[in-house]
Amino acid sequence: MVRKQLPSERDCRDESKTSRRSLLGRGLLGLTGLSLVKSISGCSQASSSSVDRHSSSLADLRGLSLSAKVELLQRVYEREAFHESGIMYSMMRLDNGIIRPFVPDDFHGQIGLDATVGKLQLDGPWDYLHGENSITVSGQYMVAQTCRFLVTKSPEARQQARRAFRSLDLIYRMGEDAKKPGWLNKPYGFRPSNQTVPDQYLDACWGLFTYRQIAEPAERKRVDQMLIGFADYWRSVDYVLTYFGSSWDLKPETDSYNAIYAMINALAYHCSHDPVHLREFERFMATATWTRQTRIDGLREQVRRRIQEHGKPEVIPYGFAFGIAKDLLRPGEFLCLETTVHNKFVAVAAGLIDQVMPSSLAGRLPQILAMWWREWRYGIGQDFLPYYWFAVDLTNDTWRPLPSTALLPRGQWPFGDPFAAYVSRVRWNDPLARFMVTSVLAVEHKAENAASARTVGRQMLEAIDEQRLHWLLDPDGLQLVPEIRYYGQCLSSEVPSSFLTAYWKGRHLRCW
Repeated sequence: MVRKQLPSERDCRDESKTSRRSLLGRGLLGLTGLSLVKSISGCSQASSSSVDRHSSSLADLRGLSLSAKVELLQRVYEREAFHESGIMYSMMRLDNGIIRPFVPDDFHGQIGLDATVGKLQLDGPWDYLHGENSITVSGQYMVAQTCRFLVTKSPEARQQARRAFRSLDLIYRMGEDAKKPGWLNKPYGFRPSNQTVPDQYLDACWGLFTYRQIAEPAERKRVDQMLIGFADYWRSVDYVLTYFGSSWDLKPETDSYNAIYAMINALAYHCSHDPVHLREFERFMATATWTRQTRIDGLREQVRRRIQEHGKPEVIPYGFAFGIAKDLLRPGEFLCLETTVHNKFVAVAAGLIDQVMPSSLAGRLPQILAMWWREWRYGIGQDFLPYYWFAVDLTNDTWRPLPSTALLPRGQWPFGDPFAAYVSRVRWNDPLARFMVTSVLAVEHKAENAASARTVGRQMLEAIDEQRLHWLLDPDGLQLVPEIRYYGQCLSSEVPSSFLTAYWKGRHLRCW
């Protein structure tokens, strides 16, 4: 991932590459396969029945009250979101308000990255989409349903939280079976894989620690075992991640991934009282910068220094796609894609740390949340449809969408993926998902801008409709090249559970 400073252009390229993969790992690139393919080809797993589907179409979300939206999405999601294995789907196909698993026929004439790059065992693109974010979905849905239970005392809410816990437990058992307890692999095809990323652990920890308060004794014991296992696994590999052929040493991270690893060890220590976990927690906190600045703050400081030293700003070389967009940028600007979404990583991690190690943040949690929440305004207009490609001007703190460019020749596609090979005005709803969550956390922990966070959070919740449930949205049909049109047909892996989490956590706080 890109750190707060970019010591060299080479470092920028290397770290941005992993950053890109951590997003594209959520559905753009990996294009993997599914043992389920035979059953879903006949759409037997697509849902109950066509009549049931259309009687609860997500196209009906627009115009409903907030509580009615929650009821409709809850009804559809709990029916469709679980694979027969018990593991939750990540992305599914969303079209005309109907969710169903992808099937091979959905990919005729479509292209994607060669899965051999990550040495994945796949049947086709549907596997990648179905399993890429199952860990995150399971963890966050666990949070949503636990909060729902705390508000309503509904047995159905508790049962849904338990289903999400079982989904995560099934994935954890894959690591145990591989003699790597604590290894959470991305379950492509609902079977073991060799891939993970640290942000998946964020929602796994949040879900488990939240569910812990309503879990049965045996479940609580298992939760503690899993939380300790996460910390022990990462320490055993010295916090080095191997991802799609690249190695990434996370120990020097000082930003959002530092927050995640500090949180993992804090929760492990809370459960184990093992001084090893406390030592690791203190190790990460000693180098943390996320407590005093965001990624954008770090880049802004670079611009200030440049102006002081040379009298004028320059274009900032930042991100995997800088070479594609650099001619579109103005002095003082940087390409901001995949940057603001780190707000939730810090917000959730900091909130959990404060629960179990309150003295470690020394009362700074409200300021930390206020600082990271403020970044919601970059790349999002009044329509709450975030842009993927946009520039931020760090001299005057403004942003603008970038003009489109032509698709590069096939041999120049970054990671072999056409989506990364041209600038467009495609929209990307993951930032909306994450800022809904950060908004309610800012309210919960009394950030200095809590009143604004409450207002904006409510507006974001009320904006949710079928459009904003998509992972990527092509607003005019011209932003996605025809070979990747399925990118715009994906149910977001984050918006549904983020919406439910923000709503029910907000209800628990009496925000709405």
